[in-house]
Amino acid sequence: MADNSILVAGTVLNLRYRIEHVLNEGADMVTYLAHDSRKGIRVVVKEFSPLEWGKNMNLFEQGKREFMKMVGKLAMNSGKRGLAALTDWFMENGTAYVVEEFVDGTPLSRYVELKRGQGKLTMDQVMFFMEDVVKALRAVHRSGIFHGNISPEQIIIQENGEARLIGFPYIGYALRKKVYKESGMDGGIYPVANPGYASLEQYQLLENTVYHDDVYSLGAVFY
Repeated sequence: MADNSILVAGTVLNLRYRIEHVLNEGADMVTYLAHDSRKGIRVVVKEFSPLEWGKNMNLFEQGKREFMKMVGKLAMNSGKRGLAALTDWFMENGTAYVVEEFVDGTPLSRYVELKRGQGKLTMDQVMFFMEDVVKALRAVHRSGIFHGNISPEQIIIQENGEARLIGFPYIGYALRKKVYKESGMDGGIYPVANPGYASLEQYQLLENTVYHDDVYSLGAVFY
Protein backbone atom coordinates (compact mmCIF):
# COMPACT_ATOMS: atom_id res chain seq x y z
CA MET A 1 0.00 0.00 0.00
CA ALA A 2 1.24 3.49 -0.79
CA ASP A 3 2.28 5.59 2.22
CA ASN A 4 0.50 8.74 0.94
CA SER A 5 3.76 10.74 0.97
CA ILE A 6 4.33 13.34 -1.75
CA LEU A 7 7.10 12.48 -4.20
CA VAL A 8 10.00 14.91 -3.96
CA ALA A 9 11.49 16.75 -6.95
CA GLY A 10 14.02 14.58 -8.74
CA THR A 11 12.23 11.29 -8.02
CA VAL A 12 12.30 9.07 -11.12
CA LEU A 13 9.33 6.84 -11.95
CA ASN A 14 9.32 3.93 -14.39
CA LEU A 15 12.99 4.67 -15.18
CA ARG A 16 12.04 7.74 -17.25
CA TYR A 17 9.71 10.28 -15.56
CA ARG A 18 11.59 12.75 -13.36
CA ILE A 19 9.26 14.61 -10.98
CA GLU A 20 9.56 18.43 -11.12
CA HIS A 21 6.83 19.61 -8.74
CA VAL A 22 3.25 19.05 -7.55
CA LEU A 23 0.51 20.58 -9.68
CA ASN A 24 -2.42 19.53 -7.51
CA GLU A 25 -3.13 17.39 -4.46
CA GLY A 26 -6.64 15.97 -4.25
CA ALA A 27 -8.47 13.58 -1.95
CA ASP A 28 -7.53 10.51 -3.98
CA MET A 29 -4.86 11.61 -6.45
CA VAL A 30 -1.68 13.69 -6.61
CA THR A 31 -0.82 15.35 -9.93
CA TYR A 32 2.79 16.14 -10.81
CA LEU A 33 4.61 17.95 -13.57
CA ALA A 34 7.41 15.69 -14.77
CA HIS A 35 10.05 15.39 -17.47
CA ASP A 36 10.09 12.38 -19.81
CA SER A 37 13.79 11.60 -20.32
CA ARG A 38 13.12 9.38 -23.34
CA LYS A 39 11.15 11.93 -25.33
CA GLY A 40 12.67 15.07 -23.81
CA ILE A 41 9.28 16.63 -23.07
CA ARG A 42 7.19 17.67 -20.09
CA VAL A 43 4.34 15.38 -19.08
CA VAL A 44 1.70 15.17 -16.36
CA VAL A 45 1.94 12.23 -13.96
CA LYS A 46 -1.06 11.30 -11.83
CA GLU A 47 -0.63 9.07 -8.77
CA PHE A 48 -3.42 7.19 -7.02
CA SER A 49 -2.85 8.41 -3.46
CA PRO A 50 -6.01 8.50 -1.30
CA LEU A 51 -5.63 10.55 1.86
CA GLU A 52 -8.35 8.96 4.01
CA TRP A 53 -9.09 5.55 2.59
CA GLY A 54 -5.46 4.61 1.95
CA LYS A 55 -5.57 3.38 5.54
CA ASN A 56 -8.12 0.71 4.58
CA MET A 57 -6.49 -2.02 2.48
CA ASN A 58 -9.77 -3.25 0.95
CA LEU A 59 -10.87 0.25 -0.08
CA PHE A 60 -7.37 1.05 -1.32
CA GLU A 61 -7.26 -2.03 -3.56
CA GLN A 62 -10.82 -1.35 -4.79
CA GLY A 63 -9.85 2.22 -5.62
CA LYS A 64 -6.67 1.13 -7.37
CA ARG A 65 -8.60 -1.31 -9.55
CA GLU A 66 -11.11 1.41 -10.44
CA PHE A 67 -8.25 3.79 -11.20
CA MET A 68 -6.73 1.36 -13.72
CA LYS A 69 -10.15 0.53 -15.19
CA MET A 70 -10.71 4.23 -15.86
CA VAL A 71 -7.25 4.46 -17.43
CA GLY A 72 -8.27 1.79 -19.93
CA LYS A 73 -11.46 3.63 -20.86
CA LEU A 74 -9.70 6.98 -21.29
CA ALA A 75 -6.92 5.33 -23.31
CA MET A 76 -9.51 4.40 -25.95
CA ASN A 77 -10.16 8.13 -26.47
CA SER A 78 -6.53 9.23 -26.22
CA GLY A 79 -5.49 11.71 -28.87
CA LYS A 80 -8.99 12.72 -29.89
CA ARG A 81 -9.53 16.41 -30.48
CA GLY A 82 -10.37 18.26 -27.30
CA LEU A 83 -8.69 15.71 -25.01
CA ALA A 84 -5.18 15.35 -23.60
CA ALA A 85 -3.38 12.25 -24.87
CA LEU A 86 -2.86 9.46 -22.35
CA THR A 87 0.64 8.11 -23.04
CA ASP A 88 1.58 5.60 -20.34
CA TRP A 89 0.42 3.83 -17.18
CA PHE A 90 2.20 1.55 -14.71
CA MET A 91 2.34 0.22 -11.15
CA GLU A 92 5.09 1.35 -8.77
CA ASN A 93 5.53 2.13 -5.06
CA GLY A 94 2.55 -0.08 -4.29
CA THR A 95 0.15 2.13 -6.23
CA ALA A 96 -0.93 3.13 -9.75
CA TYR A 97 0.27 5.90 -12.06
CA VAL A 98 -0.92 7.35 -15.34
CA VAL A 99 0.96 9.72 -17.66
CA GLU A 100 -0.80 12.34 -19.75
CA GLU A 101 0.27 14.87 -22.33
CA PHE A 102 1.11 18.25 -20.79
CA VAL A 103 -1.42 20.66 -22.30
CA ASP A 104 0.20 24.07 -22.60
CA GLY A 105 -2.24 26.95 -22.72
CA THR A 106 -4.48 29.24 -20.68
CA PRO A 107 -7.40 28.16 -18.48
CA LEU A 108 -10.71 29.50 -19.81
CA SER A 109 -11.22 31.56 -16.65
CA ARG A 110 -7.94 33.39 -17.21
CA TYR A 111 -8.47 33.56 -20.98
CA VAL A 112 -11.74 35.47 -20.49
CA GLU A 113 -10.02 37.91 -18.13
CA LEU A 114 -7.22 38.57 -20.62
CA LYS A 115 -9.71 39.17 -23.43
CA ARG A 116 -11.94 41.42 -21.33
CA GLY A 117 -9.94 44.50 -22.25
CA GLN A 118 -10.70 43.79 -25.92
CA GLY A 119 -14.43 43.56 -25.32
CA LYS A 120 -16.67 40.54 -24.82
CA LEU A 121 -16.00 37.28 -26.64
CA THR A 122 -18.17 36.92 -29.71
CA MET A 123 -20.48 33.97 -30.11
CA ASP A 124 -18.31 32.72 -33.00
CA GLN A 125 -15.24 32.75 -30.74
CA VAL A 126 -17.05 30.89 -27.97
CA MET A 127 -18.51 28.31 -30.34
CA PHE A 128 -15.11 27.69 -31.93
CA PHE A 129 -13.40 26.40 -28.83
CA MET A 130 -16.47 25.07 -27.03
CA GLU A 131 -17.19 22.80 -30.00
CA ASP A 132 -13.97 20.96 -29.15
CA VAL A 133 -15.12 20.49 -25.56
CA VAL A 134 -18.58 19.25 -26.52
CA LYS A 135 -17.13 16.69 -28.96
CA ALA A 136 -14.60 15.52 -26.37
CA LEU A 137 -17.29 15.11 -23.73
CA ARG A 138 -19.55 13.21 -26.10
CA ALA A 139 -16.71 10.81 -26.92
CA VAL A 140 -15.92 9.96 -23.30
CA HIS A 141 -19.60 9.68 -22.36
CA ARG A 142 -19.95 7.05 -25.06
CA SER A 143 -17.11 5.15 -23.37
CA GLY A 144 -18.96 5.17 -20.05
CA ILE A 145 -16.98 8.01 -18.46
CA PHE A 146 -18.30 11.21 -16.95
CA HIS A 147 -16.10 14.11 -15.86
CA GLY A 148 -17.89 15.38 -12.76
CA ASN A 149 -15.69 18.46 -12.35
CA ILE A 150 -16.25 20.70 -15.38
CA SER A 151 -15.42 24.34 -14.77
CA PRO A 152 -13.53 27.13 -16.59
CA GLU A 153 -10.30 25.97 -14.88
CA GLN A 154 -10.60 22.54 -16.54
CA ILE A 155 -10.83 23.95 -20.07
CA ILE A 156 -7.47 24.97 -21.55
CA ILE A 157 -7.31 27.31 -24.54
CA GLN A 158 -4.22 26.76 -26.66
CA GLU A 159 -2.39 29.31 -28.80
CA ASN A 160 -4.16 28.09 -31.95
CA GLY A 161 -7.54 28.75 -30.29
CA GLU A 162 -8.39 25.08 -29.83
CA ALA A 163 -9.64 23.91 -26.44
CA ARG A 164 -8.77 20.84 -24.37
CA LEU A 165 -10.85 19.41 -21.54
CA ILE A 166 -8.58 18.24 -18.72
CA GLY A 167 -8.98 17.07 -15.11
CA PHE A 168 -10.81 13.77 -15.61
CA PRO A 169 -11.17 11.89 -12.33
CA TYR A 170 -9.78 8.37 -12.26
CA ILE A 171 -11.99 7.38 -9.35
CA GLY A 172 -15.75 7.38 -9.86
CA TYR A 173 -18.01 9.59 -7.77
CA ALA A 174 -19.97 6.60 -6.46
CA LEU A 175 -16.87 5.22 -4.72
CA ARG A 176 -15.73 8.69 -3.61
CA LYS A 177 -19.10 9.41 -1.99
CA LYS A 178 -19.16 6.00 -0.32
CA VAL A 179 -15.77 6.62 1.29
CA TYR A 180 -16.69 10.16 2.31
CA LYS A 181 -19.94 9.02 3.89
CA GLU A 182 -18.27 6.18 5.81
CA SER A 183 -15.69 8.64 7.16
CA GLY A 184 -18.46 10.24 9.25
CA MET A 185 -17.60 13.69 7.91
CA ASP A 186 -20.47 14.05 5.48
CA GLY A 187 -23.50 15.71 7.10
CA GLY A 188 -25.37 14.63 3.95
CA ILE A 189 -23.46 17.03 1.71
CA TYR A 190 -20.57 16.10 -0.59
CA PRO A 191 -17.86 18.79 -1.07
CA VAL A 192 -17.77 19.17 -4.84
CA ALA A 193 -14.62 20.45 -6.55
CA ASN A 194 -16.45 22.82 -8.89
CA PRO A 195 -18.88 24.91 -6.77
CA GLY A 196 -20.93 27.26 -8.91
CA TYR A 197 -20.86 24.81 -11.82
CA ALA A 198 -22.02 21.59 -10.15
CA SER A 199 -25.59 20.30 -10.31
CA LEU A 200 -27.60 19.84 -7.11
CA GLU A 201 -27.24 16.05 -7.41
CA GLN A 202 -23.45 16.29 -7.17
CA TYR A 203 -23.77 17.73 -3.66
CA GLN A 204 -26.06 14.95 -2.45
CA LEU A 205 -24.41 11.81 -1.09
CA LEU A 206 -27.41 9.63 -1.91
CA GLU A 207 -27.45 10.67 -5.56
CA ASN A 208 -25.30 9.13 -8.30
CA THR A 209 -23.41 11.60 -10.46
CA VAL A 210 -24.15 10.83 -14.11
CA TYR A 211 -23.75 12.24 -17.60
CA HIS A 212 -26.45 14.90 -17.36
CA ASP A 213 -24.49 16.47 -14.51
CA ASP A 214 -21.65 17.12 -16.96
CA VAL A 215 -24.12 18.71 -19.37
CA TYR A 216 -25.40 20.95 -16.57
CA SER A 217 -21.84 22.02 -15.68
CA LEU A 218 -20.92 22.70 -19.30
CA GLY A 219 -24.08 24.80 -19.68
CA ALA A 220 -23.03 26.82 -16.64
CA VAL A 221 -19.62 27.40 -18.22
CA PHE A 222 -21.26 28.52 -21.47
CA TYR A 223 -23.44 30.96 -19.54
